[in-house]
Amino acid sequence: MKNIKLIEKLLIVLIILTSLGLSANNDGSVYTISLNGSWEMGSGRNYAGQVTVPGIHTDATEMNVEKLWYKREVSLPKGNWKYATLELKGARFSPEVFVNGVSVSIKNGGMAPTFHLLKNKDVKPGKKVILEIALLSLKDIPETDASYIPTADQWRSNVSSSL
Repeated sequence: MKNIKLIEKLLIVLIILTSLGLSANNDGSVYTISLNGSWEMGSGRNYAGQVTVPGIHTDATEMNVEKLWYKREVSLPKGNWKYATLELKGARFSPEVFVNGVSVSIKNGGMAPTFHLLKNKDVKPGKKVILEIALLSLKDIPETDASYIPTADQWRSNVSSSL
């Protein structure tokens, strides 16, 4: 019951590591971990400090100069599961997910949820992994991407990358 109330409070830009049926146990149950909280963050994979996710961590009126990176060590749940999926609820822009330094998923992304299968040999029950999320700058998003913000609308929108 406590987990449900916590999830309800964190719906704005919630990051959840979850099996979503892909990682179902033999008994049909699903493990869910909230990854809200402290993450390292920096530009160009140079982690400059700690931030609290969810949030906007750079000037919302300015495009990031280069990719914005987030990093955190994650303890995976023990149990009998086979797959893990990272659900990002509002990763701007074009989130690419890495497990222990290896790219495992990239999606178009704006404010809609994206799902990233964490297909990596290190993703196993009870293990610890380093999870990184890289977000493109709006200046690098093609106009064909649904999350692209046209120049005419950029004055009234958050144009920075955020998680």
